[in-house]
Amino acid sequence: MMKGRKTTANQPFLLYFTIKRLIFLLPLFSLILKKTTWVMVIKYQGYQVADQV
Repeated sequence: MMKGRKTTANQPFLLYFTIKRLIFLLPLFSLILKKTTWVMVIKYQGYQVADQV
């Protein structure tokens, strides 16, 4: 009961903290994401071609 009350009270601060951390990690994350998205796009396009055939 107390835990639930505590989390609701800390939620805005937690959200702000996560957003702050995300902004800080954004350049690194986008770099990793770019690499993974290229791989995913290539794989997905391959699957699409396989599905169409």
